[in-house]
Amino acid sequence: MEPNPGNPIPRIPGIDSDDLMDRIGDDLELFWDVLGEFASAYRESPGQIFEALGRDPVLAKQLAHTLKGVLGNLGASQLFATCKTLDDAIREGRSELYPALLDTLSRGVPDLCDAIARARAAAPDTPA
Repeated sequence: MEPNPGNPIPRIPGIDSDDLMDRIGDDLELFWDVLGEFASAYRESPGQIFEALGRDPVLAKQLAHTLKGVLGNLGASQLFATCKTLDDAIREGRSELYPALLDTLSRGVPDLCDAIARARAAAPDTPA
């Protein structure tokens, strides 16, 4: 699908919108679907990782790895880098790194979800 000049690519802080649109074939409806799914499914991921670290390190690693992949696919490069570092730290057992990384993700992921919601609300003709 060709980009619609009357419907420019939305700019969302923390996301490389051009990269995401390239990945999904310039489909604006899919753009909003993907971001909406992320916002609803991953907002609580940092807390889930934190909880899992205390009881199930294998689950914590899986959650961090999944979040890392999703952030990478969205083009959320700064949060991706933080999550990659956390994923690596869990794999390497470097627990001294967990607090700072989880703090960054615990603020950054919900902030990204909020930015998505604001952009969606401000964009003309976005799907509900």
